[in-house]
Amino acid sequence: MRLPHFAAPLVVLLCLRFAGCSPAPDPWQIPLSTATPSDFASATDRLARRLSRGQMQEFEECVVEFKTRIVLDKAATGSDAVHALACRQLNGLTPYQVLLKGYELKIARYAGDISVHQGNLDGMTRRHFELGRSESSLKSNDHYINLVEHIAKLNSGLEKARERLAELQKTPPVVAHS
Repeated sequence: MRLPHFAAPLVVLLCLRFAGCSPAPDPWQIPLSTATPSDFASATDRLARRLSRGQMQEFEECVVEFKTRIVLDKAATGSDAVHALACRQLNGLTPYQVLLKGYELKIARYAGDISVHQGNLDGMTRRHFELGRSESSLKSNDHYINLVEHIAKLNSGLEKARERLAELQKTPPVVAHS
């Protein structure tokens, strides 16, 4: 008896399934073993073989957020110490969890930077008017203009990070090869 052409792939899949073959585990859900910098290098090499360049770049950007937080908290100094502490913080997390936490850290960093710069802008504006200067002279001040533009860029980055985090929370990433 001859099988219809569309049934052959199903039979092959069933045979593989019963033979003990199963699809490779989702690399986004495999906990990372990154207790040391050399473990981190091995884990990221394995991950890079499974993810697209864009996905790996996003993962690496989120790892940088962990390092940035360490530096801002003054939890370690020097690139080797910061990297070693980040490795320990990442150990046991899945790449998906690294993305989520990375975006949370990025959002907190943006919010803090915006608060600081907005405070500086408010103080500058208050001093400007206390000295009896006009609004037009304030808005033509290069420092004022640069600060307003910088705050706008930070707000844009904050919004993009919030949108991406919401996307990831709604729909976890899937493996996409480039």
